[in-house]
Amino acid sequence: MIKRKLGFLVSSLLLCVSFLGIVSTAQAQDPQQLWALIISGSTEATFSNDTQYMYHVLHDHYSFAGIRYLDANTSRPGVDALSTKTNVRSAITSWLDSHSTANDIVFIFFSSHGGGYHTTNGLEGGRVETVGSDEGSEQRESTFRISFYPLNTPVDVNGDGVNDRLCDVNSDRFIEVDFNDDGSYTAQVTLSDIDGDGQSDDLFADVGTNNRCDILINADTNGDRQVDNWTSDGQDTDNDGIIVGVDFNGDGDRNDWVGVDEFMQVQDDLYWDDELAIDLSTLSYAKLIFVRFGCFEGDRGCFSGGLIDDISAKNRIIMTSSNETTYSWMPTTGSYSFWSEAFIDALHGQKTHYDKTSNSVVHESPPIYVDADTSNDNHVSMWEAWQYAWDNDYARLNGLETPWLDDNFNGEPTYIDEDEDLDQTDGLFSMETYFGFDKLKTPDINEDGIVNILDMQIVAEAFGSEPGDPNWNEDADLDNDDYVGIKDMYFVSQAWQKCYSDPPGPVSMETVLFTYPILTVVRKGETFSVNVVLFNVENLHGWEFQLYWNNAVLKCTEAEICVPDIWGENVFEVGPSIENGFNTTHGRCSMAVVALYPAPSFNGSMVVATLTFEARAVGSTILDLQKTILANSEACAIPHIAIDGLVKVKKR
Repeated sequence: MIKRKLGFLVSSLLLCVSFLGIVSTAQAQDPQQLWALIISGSTEATFSNDTQYMYHVLHDHYSFAGIRYLDANTSRPGVDALSTKTNVRSAITSWLDSHSTANDIVFIFFSSHGGGYHTTNGLEGGRVETVGSDEGSEQRESTFRISFYPLNTPVDVNGDGVNDRLCDVNSDRFIEVDFNDDGSYTAQVTLSDIDGDGQSDDLFADVGTNNRCDILINADTNGDRQVDNWTSDGQDTDNDGIIVGVDFNGDGDRNDWVGVDEFMQVQDDLYWDDELAIDLSTLSYAKLIFVRFGCFEGDRGCFSGGLIDDISAKNRIIMTSSNETTYSWMPTTGSYSFWSEAFIDALHGQKTHYDKTSNSVVHESPPIYVDADTSNDNHVSMWEAWQYAWDNDYARLNGLETPWLDDNFNGEPTYIDEDEDLDQTDGLFSMETYFGFDKLKTPDINEDGIVNILDMQIVAEAFGSEPGDPNWNEDADLDNDDYVGIKDMYFVSQAWQKCYSDPPGPVSMETVLFTYPILTVVRKGETFSVNVVLFNVENLHGWEFQLYWNNAVLKCTEAEICVPDIWGENVFEVGPSIENGFNTTHGRCSMAVVALYPAPSFNGSMVVATLTFEARAVGSTILDLQKTILANSEACAIPHIAIDGLVKVKKR
């Protein structure tokens, strides 16, 4: 049994168990086709300019079977609909899902503002997760940063160019604002959603009436829009506008680890990374390429690298214009954003600008050509486009942004334990992939999944050869110039140790045991059920598993074993045994089933158990599958993958 992280494995399942009503997938098995989804989620012109340029390139220069284009400006050429959250999610789960097959390539280009956590400036729109965070242990509470305004210090709060002042006027602990710093306090800071849990129950206040800003997480505990919890969960002790150290879970210390979800802005809402991961898991494809750009015009934003640990999966290439904890940039003037322009130029082969008057992409005159095809195979691979953008991104070259790439399906690079977990082994899958269906040459010449001395030896044995020579090897001619030379050796050395963490190929139909829904969001006090699903098994004659949960968050009230109809009454069941107090922190449910002679083997997919829970407290918990065993008719274990679920409990 193999355990894998929810964030990057959920998408590789292709849960093709439509008879269970879990996921619908495209069924066609016909010729290979290209499908594209282009999204501009924010209103600033540069975002739409980027997507207009991408639409022009895909529509006019490549052979896509279909392009779905959503934009904040529906009057622009090619736009199909407004980029609302409903339209974006439907474009993935309905339009793409109904068109793409396991033979096809799916390309998604998403350009908009984003939110997350900045290691210097603190929380910027991200959603804080405590117990059981699918983001993992990213930031400790003691170092977590949240920005506000210094109290009793003139600052321009409303952006009108005139300094304002914030302080606790009446020592009532509420912070009031003196707009224009004229001694007249006319506004009051009220309850808002600071921690991103979807509830406006947090407050910036001056709890100690010492002109130091405190943060109160869950200040409104009963949802009546009144403050009934005045406990300070963190304070701006030096009044510099940044609170360092926040007790998010209210346990009285700041020693716990938390994670932060990232979002992408759409026209009417925020599209969270967890939602994107779930939506992408509905798709069938041979390869999926997801490209994400986001920033604030002339300033800051994005955190797009934070999507990688959520959506990384087999047969996916993920490119982001920034890392997880800093910004990506666009110019204050000009047609396109820095990174996107370079990336699209590489795919296009020629530079352009956007004419706002005619709403059109205009080629430069005289032409300015771009040659990103370093392998000279007449195709620009995703790696070549990525590398060209890396080398020509003005913001990166000036130290303003760090784009990230993941294509070996391991969920890295990522931000974990207050540090970046980088990965230099990505690139091979991108090298073989372009907007076409032949596999391009890569420095992994012997196709063993890693570039090393064996590949270098193949080039060495063909070194100096041309077609017709006895030692000629076309596979070693990586730059396709009919000569194996020093440049080919250079290509191998530049890709040294790049590897696949899992060899690419059609998304496999592995045997999987998982909880469904994979993500469940409920409110405190609600009762809900979760299925344990067995997918794509052969020769099954029995199983057992244990499921654990945080007993401070959930209480299991019922568990039911399900068996195949073909076994009839020829079964022996152990359990289910529910232990809500298994230990001080976790509950556990155990069960086992074995088929009795003459029950036949079961082949296929089914629900093997249903568990009912009561949501006891606000928080999150992993539904942790442990000690999972599937038995066949020879009393041998069936290899399989086990995937945990996640439950988030919100306030009433």
